[in-house]
Amino acid sequence: MNKTKFFFYLRSILNSLFIKNKKNIFFYDQGFISFNEISLVKYISENYKNYQIYFYTNRKMEAKKILPDSVKIISNKFGWLYQFVSKYVFVEQNCHRWICKRSRHQFMIQLWHGLPVKKVGYLNNTQRILPYKNLYSHVFAPSDYGWLIMKECFGYLDEQKLILGSPRNDDLYISNELKTIVSKYFSNKFILWMPTFRNNCYSVSVSKKIFPLVDEKNIFELDSLLENSGFRLIIKLHSLNQKYLWFGEKFKNILFITNDDLTKHNISVYNLIGASWALITDYSSVAIDYLCIDKPLIFTVDDIEEFSNNRGLLKTYDLIKTTGEKVSDIYELTEAINHLDTNNFKHSLERNKVAKIINKYCDSENCKRVCEMFLDEKNKI
Repeated sequence: MNKTKFFFYLRSILNSLFIKNKKNIFFYDQGFISFNEISLVKYISENYKNYQIYFYTNRKMEAKKILPDSVKIISNKFGWLYQFVSKYVFVEQNCHRWICKRSRHQFMIQLWHGLPVKKVGYLNNTQRILPYKNLYSHVFAPSDYGWLIMKECFGYLDEQKLILGSPRNDDLYISNELKTIVSKYFSNKFILWMPTFRNNCYSVSVSKKIFPLVDEKNIFELDSLLENSGFRLIIKLHSLNQKYLWFGEKFKNILFITNDDLTKHNISVYNLIGASWALITDYSSVAIDYLCIDKPLIFTVDDIEEFSNNRGLLKTYDLIKTTGEKVSDIYELTEAINHLDTNNFKHSLERNKVAKIINKYCDSENCKRVCEMFLDEKNKI
């Protein structure tokens, strides 16, 4: 028997032998980058104090800075024990370290970290040792349209379907207090640029580009072109991106930031997204979330042919790309920024149309809905 299968079935047998505590909730987030899990943990710890939350990550120090003190953070090899004794198991990554069949007294819930825009799952690799449909009791999707995409990518079964908004999207609806904090540390009027993950040792396919549109040769020119735009450009690097030297240069109108920069000020990534005036992205599912707050979108397409050929794009991208301007170089980008008000009106109808197709819920109550479904005694499934 294949080694992966052997340990999967061994863990499954062990999992079936442990009694599940109905007040235990286990979260698995190895790299501490799962914003859905972080948002949900914070909500549960505040509103369901009779539950014990266990959170596994290999970035324990970062987790301690963000998660409430009531959360028990696990970072050792015995994390499986906390999973096996928990009635509720939430993950946001496929085939995590202790993946196994759930017992009949347990829920294993796949939150996912965004509706796929790029080819993933069976569309990348038709040979699977462990079928995705055998791994979870429930799988999130943002809409019925989104569920069709999930089925196409992973072969999930309809009985696993949960149409719920992403917990992280609650943070899009930012309070006045947080707006003040964001303004103080970053900018009062900024455009946020969040490129998709492209290139490091974990890449599905190695791209020749390390970053869309800009490089060490033209970044200073872009900084000058933004001088009279009235906006600061904040570039939020993907958590898995390599750090290049020119990211650390000092610019007048451009700021590169990481998760750590936000953690220092107790600001979530989705708080920052919610506070922005517009979003620049490319082939990332963050555009789907952004449609919930009905603000301008700009899509970079300078490497679309290479990216599509190497990685592959889904019909999800064909749908969302109609909701904003598409730019191929820094001159088109600054032109789009300078005409943001005009372009906003131009795409507003399409944004609203696509938002209704792709997101069933556009409000700040996604965590509440999840908890009412699983944790409330009257409503739990």
